[in-house]
Amino acid sequence: MTDDIETGSDESIEQTARFESHLCLLSPIKQTIATNNQINIQAMDEREREGETPGWMREALQDLLCSV
Repeated sequence: MTDDIETGSDESIEQTARFESHLCLLSPIKQTIATNNQINIQAMDEREREGETPGWMREALQDLLCSV
């Protein structure tokens, strides 16, 4: 496999192109997840201010969502 990459065989070039196209597809998905996580964290902050959710629960959720 490393020989293929070093010589730049057609197969390794094709694999690299597929990998790069998959990365491009994942970028918008990752951004959507990050946006949704931020919305959830803000909603928890609002609930905490209203006394509905304890602060430790919001912090735990924030830690969980930010690790994705």
